[in-house]
Amino acid sequence: MSLAKVFIHSYVSELEEIQEYIDQIDIWQKAMQRENFKNSLLDSLDSMGYDKKDLEGLVNEHLDSSDWYSGGFREAFPQILIKSLFLSAYSCLEVCLTEVSEIIQKEQNLLIKPDDFRGSGVLRALLYLKKVVLLPILSDHEMEMDIRALNKLRNFYAHDGKNHIKAKSPVHQAAERFGIVQDSTIEIFGIVQIYLDKEFLNKAIYTIKLLLTYIGEGIIDKYMTPRRSH
Repeated sequence: MSLAKVFIHSYVSELEEIQEYIDQIDIWQKAMQRENFKNSLLDSLDSMGYDKKDLEGLVNEHLDSSDWYSGGFREAFPQILIKSLFLSAYSCLEVCLTEVSEIIQKEQNLLIKPDDFRGSGVLRALLYLKKVVLLPILSDHEMEMDIRALNKLRNFYAHDGKNHIKAKSPVHQAAERFGIVQDSTIEIFGIVQIYLDKEFLNKAIYTIKLLLTYIGEGIIDKYMTPRRSH
């Protein structure tokens, strides 16, 4: 097995841990919000002269069958923590692709090295894997566009991180691709608001994990099998 594949599995596991943490936070927030909502409803009924004990079962049935949950992920996690989760997930991709590129170069005795290319991080590693290692999955236009959009958002949140951006800028286009431009936003003085949520985190992690999985399970198995010594 290529060492590159081992590294990919390791970082995919880290992404899964981040995803599990996000899901657990949402479950916790939903349970807490349900309990608060139930108690508030029971208190209101109690003030109207109804018996809480008699109505608790009916209230629980109502909550089980109705769409009362407003989605409390934002309430549980302020923006700064949602940004941190995104940056952590993107860091997994950046470190993994950098290491994988270097490993493949050494395993395959390729003359061109990753640092022979300009730039750094994910985009340089992808360019190396695409142009030198010749991994065909990286010709997937939509996936490449998604990764480039995530890269723009990563740079924005790592170096700036405000909740507003210039309209029609590259970051604005990336934000629109991942649906984080607020629907109710009003463009004033060329500024629009963006807001991260659980759906963005899920899509970002899915995109990153999909890319790593394609490289690890499909392409490395097929093209990057280490040469056996004679």
